[in-house]
Formats: sequence, structure tokens, C-alpha cells
Amino acid sequence: MSGARDRKSQTGSVGTREALNTGAGVMWSTQRMGQDAEAYPPPMDMYEKGDNLVIELELPGVNKQDIEVCVLSNQVTVEGIKTEAGQSREVLGKGISFLQLERKLGGFFRRIELPVPCNTREARAWYDKGVLVIEFKKIKNKRGERIRIPVE
Repeated sequence: MSGARDRKSQTGSVGTREALNTGAGVMWSTQRMGQDAEAYPPPMDMYEKGDNLVIELELPGVNKQDIEVCVLSNQVTVEGIKTEAGQSREVLGKGISFLQLERKLGGFFRRIELPVPCNTREARAWYDKGVLVIEFKKIKNKRGERIRIPVE
């Protein structure tokens, strides 16, 4: 859909998100505590390690309790909110004159499609030193495998 805008709304525990599909990608906005803010997608690496599929997302400065990881079918969603000392950017800005403000604050959201079949019921996730790691056991795909059936 080049140029067409397709709007979808979803509600999650972190906030309400609205996707604007512009044909060049999906931009997410989040609505939390009555304020509209654009959610940013955290940087991600995905790799296979033996029988596992591993996803790593950079979330520096995020409190572990502010991260939500969910899986539905073959899609993983990671969402949450990054605050500085438990306060919003607006609260921090009162009485403070920022000379430079480059660090992102506010909501983040990332939807990741699993590229290989995985056992999502036995997924593990941990958060250490600003990196969220999600690990899945891969399932050997029986579809597409050639099986000879003897003719009697």
C-alpha cells in the first residue's frame, strides 16, 4: 500500500498504541497516563545459537518491572516505558533548562516475527546491564521435509 495510511489500534497493559502504516514501515505512538507520545523501537539483534533462537534488545536505563514481553503465535512483542528516576520528561523539565537532550524517554514498542518455528511455551527472558535477552528453543520444521511413502 504505497502512500496509503492504514490505522490499527491495540490496547496493552503498558498503554494504547496506534500504528500508522505509511508503506515505508510502521510508526507506533503510545498513549500512557493521558499523554500522547511516540514510542520508539529499541535496537535489536537476533541470532541462532545451537538449538536456540536468541533475541537481544538494548534497553539502557529501563527498570525491569517496566518491561513487558509477550508472545502470540509466531510474534513476540516487547513494550514498556523508560523514565528517568521514575519521572516523566515533563516533570524533569520543570525548573531545568536542558542544554542538550539526546537520551530517549517514554514508551518503547517492538514487534518481532520469529523467523523459524520455536517452542514459545518454554521461552526464557532475562534483563542484565541494559540488555533484554529472550531465548527460544527451535522446533525442527516437519513441513517441507521430504518423506518417502512406500507404495504397496
